[in-house]
Amino acid sequence: MVIMTLCVLGVVTTALANAALAAEPIRLSHGPQLLIDDYLVESQSDLKHTVCPPARLPQPVVTGPEDKCFQPFFTVLRDSTSGRFRIWYGVPESASQSHLGYMESQDGVRWIRPHRVLQDPARIQFGASILDDGPGSPNPSQRYKYGWWRGGGLQVAASPDGFVWTPTAPGVVLPHNHDITAIYRDPIRRRYGALVSCYIPGPTWKGNRRIRHAVPCAWSSACAMLDSFASTRPDSPSAPPLGRIAHLSKCAIGPA
Repeated sequence: MVIMTLCVLGVVTTALANAALAAEPIRLSHGPQLLIDDYLVESQSDLKHTVCPPARLPQPVVTGPEDKCFQPFFTVLRDSTSGRFRIWYGVPESASQSHLGYMESQDGVRWIRPHRVLQDPARIQFGASILDDGPGSPNPSQRYKYGWWRGGGLQVAASPDGFVWTPTAPGVVLPHNHDITAIYRDPIRRRYGALVSCYIPGPTWKGNRRIRHAVPCAWSSACAMLDSFASTRPDSPSAPPLGRIAHLSKCAIGPA
């Protein structure tokens, strides 16, 4: 009888403890929260999940024949002062060299022509990845950041207005052996980073195949983010190391 009573008390105590834990609010970390499942939503009713895919325009809004856009690399930003959309994209000099083309638009569809070709900060092969730190930038002369690929890796420049660019470091600041580069800023951690592509060997394929790396500034090695060929998740403990890549904080656009 005593043993049975103790068992019942143990079950009741455990159930009450679990109920108390479940009733406590979830402590959220900094940053956006996605209310798309039941993890953060305690209850819901009379709701309908509707997917609204955007309608594709019948014709491109920036073209090769008229605007000399010849690569899939471009950046569109909206100016917080004028309200205009701004686009930077690649304009060809040759098959292996490009310049920055530039246009503006009131609605993002009808662009003011003809386009401008901006002066190169240095020789550009491919890339038009641009950031705007906004009017509150701590360094107004480097409010805009530009990343492109040439000579075996990422090169970077800065500008006060998005028109006149000055290299922030000589040559390559992040070596990688393929020409896809994109820079970004994490507003929560207040760090700059890069997404770059590389051809590397791997345990599940022969020869070299292209994957993409994420390189936050504070890291001294790369992390595979998108790998359509590997069967192992890049964040898995069994994922192979990908080798050291210089971290972006070595360049002048480093920590924000």
